[in-house]
Amino acid sequence: MTKSMPSAEHIIKVLADELKQETVSVIKSDKPTMTVYDVEPTLEEAQKAVGGYVELVDLYEIGEGCLLVDEEAKLKRKPINELATKLYNKLFNGVIAGDVIHIKQENRREW
Repeated sequence: MTKSMPSAEHIIKVLADELKQETVSVIKSDKPTMTVYDVEPTLEEAQKAVGGYVELVDLYEIGEGCLLVDEEAKLKRKPINELATKLYNKLFNGVIAGDVIHIKQENRREW
C-alpha cells in the first residue's frame, strides 16, 4: 500500500500550528521553513533574512504581532509565501511574497 502525500492545506495548517509555538521566526517562501530568533532581529539581520529593504506589516489587531517583509518582493517576482499570506489575510486582502520574519505579539519590542 502506498502512502499519499499530504495536501498543501494540511502542511500549511501543521506549519501554522508550529508557528504559534515559536516566538520569532523566518518563513521561507520556496520551502516553508522557520528559523527561530531568541531576540528580535536587528535591521541588518532582518534585511539579510528577507533579502531586501524591510517593510513592517502590523498584525497587532489580531494578536499576531507583525511580519517583516521585503518591500520589493513582488517587484522582484519572488514566489508567494503561502504561510505568511494566510496570516496577512486574517486582517487584509492580498498576498505576501518572498521570505518573511514573523515576530509574535508577546515578543515584539522594537519593531
